[in-house]
Amino acid sequence: MFDEPPRALLRTEWVIKVSKLCNLRCRYCYEWNELDDPRRMSFELWERVLTAIRDHMVLSVSRGHADVARAEIIWHGGEPLLLPQSYYERVMEMQRRIFPREFLDDQLIGNQIQTNLYSVGQDRLDYLLDEAFGIGVSYDGVPGVRLTAGGKEAEDRVLANLRAFAEQGMPLGVITVLAGHTAPRLVELYEDIKPFAREWRLLSLFNGPAERPMQGIDISPAEITDALGRLFAHWFEDGCVMPIRPLKQALTTVIMQRLGLETPCYDRTKGGDSVLVVDPDGRLFLPNQKQDQSLVLGDLSRESIAEALESAAYAASLRAEATAQARICGSCRYFGACSGYPIFASDDGGVASGTCRTFQPLLLWVDAYLNDLGVTDAELRSLFLDSAELASDAA
Repeated sequence: MFDEPPRALLRTEWVIKVSKLCNLRCRYCYEWNELDDPRRMSFELWERVLTAIRDHMVLSVSRGHADVARAEIIWHGGEPLLLPQSYYERVMEMQRRIFPREFLDDQLIGNQIQTNLYSVGQDRLDYLLDEAFGIGVSYDGVPGVRLTAGGKEAEDRVLANLRAFAEQGMPLGVITVLAGHTAPRLVELYEDIKPFAREWRLLSLFNGPAERPMQGIDISPAEITDALGRLFAHWFEDGCVMPIRPLKQALTTVIMQRLGLETPCYDRTKGGDSVLVVDPDGRLFLPNQKQDQSLVLGDLSRESIAEALESAAYAASLRAEATAQARICGSCRYFGACSGYPIFASDDGGVASGTCRTFQPLLLWVDAYLNDLGVTDAELRSLFLDSAELASDAA
């Protein structure tokens, strides 16, 4: 009997802004003007959001976007760990009631939390692990930028908490903002977190309000490429021992291009939504459009996800992405091996300026690096198999 072909999977990340309130004041934060706002997502709205997630999964399959849909619910802020445990317990009870039993049994629903890990008790971490939460930690490792609301340094305490919880076997992912303060220290940061991080993501600096105190934080595209290139060389020579975004994706993409391999083009009309952001009031956004309030896709406080997906705003977002992809990616030699998604992955100003601000320059750097090393086609195939396993979403 022949094996069944693999079933196409759509994995949608739902970034739920449960509250903007935060105990830190990271000077680059795109929520800078709202970090003292204590309002939180109401349970009534959670009910509507969870229903929207369930219905989105069903619609994604019925519309042919995938054979199977999986939802990752990412608790975001602000600092979501400022909410009491009773809040989490009630929402998790709602999930068990709203999602079909088969969704839960087949692990099609995941929960993750993005925290600064500045102040968290052992009991809370134990609860999150008991509920199978993934844990992502924001850490820059550079003084003077991520401060408490009272102006104290935060990074030493965060690093101590990272190490303490990692020693207990907790699988921690780390996110570092790639900006002027971190770019010169990426190699050093890699060595600091390599012993305990299961993965590391370098997140491009997001656009944000003009009120942010950005001295020493802004960074040019050339500085981004230089920093990522230096880190790539160090990481590659170290055996690529820890998955790093976007380095893994860049390595896989370059190898695929050189071997003549392709990946499906990013196209929400055919493949569905990869990431959706929900504000505490229910407004729905794409991740790279959060700062433009005119680009809201819908409002889950008063409409269903089906209504949002049929709205004029959603249709306009599809057209805008197709136009931007054709303009920016169409002439790129890596397009095909690259899906075209990286220009939409974050609000780093690339789409607005008509450029692939981070990923294409990194691809060119990696390509030249492999060429200088004289890597053969056979070695490329071996590298592809190794890197593709950890970068199946290869940009």
